[in-house]
Amino acid sequence: MDDLDHLSDEEEIMFYRAYYASKAGLIDEAESIYRELIEIDPDFGWYYNALGYLLVENRYSRLDEAEILLEIALDLEPGQPAIIHSYGRLLQERGDYEGARIEFEQAKEMLDEQDIDYFDPDYEHLVEIIGSYAEILLFTGRDYELEQFVRDFEDGNPMMASLIRMTEGLYKNEASEELEALIEMMATIDDDSLFPPSFQALILYRKGDSRGARRELAKAEELINDNTLFLELKAYMVALMEVGETGGAENALRFLIDREPDNPWYYSALGYVLADSGRKTEEAVELVEKALELEPDRPEIFHSYAWALHNDGRSAEGSSMAEKALNHRLQMDEYTKVQALVNYGEILWSMWRQEEAIDTWNKARAIDSNHVRVLEIIDQYDL
Repeated sequence: MDDLDHLSDEEEIMFYRAYYASKAGLIDEAESIYRELIEIDPDFGWYYNALGYLLVENRYSRLDEAEILLEIALDLEPGQPAIIHSYGRLLQERGDYEGARIEFEQAKEMLDEQDIDYFDPDYEHLVEIIGSYAEILLFTGRDYELEQFVRDFEDGNPMMASLIRMTEGLYKNEASEELEALIEMMATIDDDSLFPPSFQALILYRKGDSRGARRELAKAEELINDNTLFLELKAYMVALMEVGETGGAENALRFLIDREPDNPWYYSALGYVLADSGRKTEEAVELVEKALELEPDRPEIFHSYAWALHNDGRSAEGSSMAEKALNHRLQMDEYTKVQALVNYGEILWSMWRQEEAIDTWNKARAIDSNHVRVLEIIDQYDL
């Protein structure tokens, strides 16, 4: 990153130590280092940006503090696309998708003016701006702009274009020949990537082909090695959990916890997997409680905790947390909305609040009547 060139060797080492600590889930350690760097050089905007972005991504209850830090960063380093992107992420976390879109669009336009190659290794940190812009176009229903944006990438970076199109298809829960062709093309570009078999598993499962989905997941498992990217592992984990391969998901998450024992997301995900399978529900609750110790403010972890308590026969304890989690997840993609509504309905039903449960399930059905969880509920409760 050119903006760090003037740093002393010690400061540069500290900066990257904080960065990699944050990637490993060591949020408190990263925050402490960034604050120390701000004391060393209070006029360097990138330190404020790094700390503000860290809080946006990991400390939901401290968004006001993050806003102050990012505003300082913008004042000290005006016109920097990465800092503008950080501010957009702040707005996105607050649910202001239109405000976030404006910030992401401005960041992207600045990159275009600088004629930066997003995929040059020296600028790999800027790829996130592209992903955020594509995601926000999708979330705000700007299909035409998204289509134009993707077409701009198809010649220069077909893998990125394909990933964006796959995200769009999965968000809208659309299985199509075009998506399957994209998966084949992605596999041709990189036959060691976990993305193609993981995406294929999701598509097959949503089309009702559970056996085919499991075959694809088996292919993905064989591709995992020490060089597998985290984003690929995440796609694989999402597919495992959705398809119901709880054993594989459990093994993978325990491996990740051994590798990064302070990462709250792994504990939360493993707790959810165990709770959802109805196995080891006591351990599921303990795992999510560990996640809450490490990261007490995130609605995503509230969702796992409420679901773990429900499956451990303690729905009433988790009902308020379930409601908080639901309100957050209703801002997400359609597939996640439906899953959250179905889960919340089950919690209500177990608390003898049947009318509210049925109303909640009807909301889920109105969004997507063919969602696999909706079909399961209709069958289970004879709705």
